[in-house]
Formats: sequence, structure tokens, C-alpha cells
Amino acid sequence: MPENILYGIAAGFAFDYKDDPKAMEIQESISTLGLEETVKKVTGLNETILIDKIVKKYKELKSGKIK
Repeated sequence: MPENILYGIAAGFAFDYKDDPKAMEIQESISTLGLEETVKKVTGLNETILIDKIVKKYKELKSGKIK
């Protein structure tokens, strides 16, 4: 899977805008369930390798250290 697609997916999970109800729902889910479980819940993915790659890209985005 191309890296930019993974960044796009991760960016969706990092989107934190108070006036967007879906964004707030996802942020709440990340807070309560954790990122990995939220990715599974929102995307329906069960493939661990792909979920791990999305989580890694999310952490890179949040840290500002995009590779």
C-alpha cells in the first residue's frame, strides 16, 4: 500500500475539530478505546499489519516527525 494513502487514513484519525461531530466521536473513541481499537471499529479492518502501519503513520503525524 502506498505510504501517502496510509498518511491520509492516519490524518483522518488525527483530525480534531470541535465543530465536526464525527471528528469528535473519533477522538472520544481514541480516548476511551485507544487508537488501534478505534481504527478497527471505524474501518472494519482486521489485518494487524495494516492497522499497525496506520497507527505508526498517526504517531508520526502527531509527533511532527513524518518520514
